[in-house]
Amino acid sequence: MDKRVGQTRAMLKKYGFDDNTLFIYTTDQDSEWPHSKWTVYDTGIHVPFIAVWPGKIKPRSVCDAMISFVDITPTFIDIAGGQQPEGLDGKSFLDVLPGKARTFRKYIYASHTRDGNMNVFPQRGVRDSRYKYILNLRPENKWTTHFTKVPGIPESHKQVWDTWVEKAKFDTEAAQLLDVIEHHPAEELYDLHSDPYELNNIADKPENRSVLRKMREQLNKWMLSQNDPALEGSNTSS
Repeated sequence: MDKRVGQTRAMLKKYGFDDNTLFIYTTDQDSEWPHSKWTVYDTGIHVPFIAVWPGKIKPRSVCDAMISFVDITPTFIDIAGGQQPEGLDGKSFLDVLPGKARTFRKYIYASHTRDGNMNVFPQRGVRDSRYKYILNLRPENKWTTHFTKVPGIPESHKQVWDTWVEKAKFDTEAAQLLDVIEHHPAEELYDLHSDPYELNNIADKPENRSVLRKMREQLNKWMLSQNDPALEGSNTSS
């Protein structure tokens, strides 16, 4: 990654564009580890986003404003001085880049359904600055992925997964971790301040009922706005 970023930036400099270019490095998802890629947990959807824009963005500045990939196109249109077409899901975060705004989205939404006949564990999720709510559309399914099922190819990590399964036979902590990874109730709620890796589901705690209801309603509104066919199979109650 360092090499390719370096080559790209060197090319911009070589042809005289480095002082007048917004350069962004990001990725389409996080790592392939369990509880990461092919899920809506933060370890799967919280990706790097590094921007360099000479004269606009202060070097080494940091911002924790929440943005989504749907916001990138509107931002580029805004930078270019164009008119935003109707019907876009995203909005411009141009003011965030130079530090004029420190916050952006109140809620971030995420979706995973399946990868062909693999990773068939559809989820929808919403998070704010503190809480994450996840709706599992097939909670009866045991969570699996390429990581756990595909042996014998270079990009597979099944050999690593198998060591976890073996260790879980005699190690209580390993067994608990595998259970969290493989088995999920219909609803999950996490306090990201105290539980950033989303391992302690607090959806069934009476003291969290109001938060659960608020986050559930936010996700439902978003799914309606997207005409999500999964709404027909949703079985959550208020």
